[in-house]
Amino acid sequence: FTTHTMPAEIFFTNDKTSQALVTEATNLPLAHLQDGTVFLNSDPLTKSQLSRIVAFWRGAELPSEVAGNLFSLLLPNSHLVLYTPKETADSINLSLLFAGFVDNVINPINDLVCINAKKPDWEMGKSDQVDWSKISSSVDDVLDEDSLLKQEDLVFVKAPDCGPQSVAKKACKNCTCGFAEQLEKEETIVKPKVTPEMLANPGVGSSCGSCSLGDAFRCAGCPYRGLPAFTPGQPIVLDQSFLEDDF
Repeated sequence: FTTHTMPAEIFFTNDKTSQALVTEATNLPLAHLQDGTVFLNSDPLTKSQLSRIVAFWRGAELPSEVAGNLFSLLLPNSHLVLYTPKETADSINLSLLFAGFVDNVINPINDLVCINAKKPDWEMGKSDQVDWSKISSSVDDVLDEDSLLKQEDLVFVKAPDCGPQSVAKKACKNCTCGFAEQLEKEETIVKPKVTPEMLANPGVGSSCGSCSLGDAFRCAGCPYRGLPAFTPGQPIVLDQSFLEDDF
């Protein structure tokens, strides 16, 4: 400050008529908010200058910008004592917590609520080094990951050489489980060809009812396999070359 002595405490409010409602604010200099900055008289207040702020806020919520300004103006380990109507106390207290205040205590006083919020004893953005010598490195603190396994987890399960669960999903040379016959039958299935009429009115008359859902739900011989999911009865628009044989 160049023209005024810097006070240790101020009264801040968005309703100048409220100073009379807060007894402890009677003898405190009145500060106001202008363009996002808190002013005392015509001088802007800068961060970490005040040991206490007494405030009264009337409104449905306390904007994060205002709560952040109040937080930055306080010295570490200092307090904000904020009065507000009972119906807005919860939302304003939440705004103070989001701004960084801790150990908030809420007390009802007549028709008002007093929120006593503390600024922690550290500055925003402050960093410090970790003293690794004070951190225990005992072997007892290390969890043996093998202890998390059950006995059945240690049993190796080999994939079968033949069948749908085999690695290659192919039948073995001397297949006796019937998988070879199943594969041979699937190869002989002739997939019905999609016609323009089927594209114009798709899924109508489907026996399984799953044609429109996509390949994951379609039968092996479904004529719509390879096509995107669709809405039954609504035309499927594809390039004309899709209906032409590749060979």
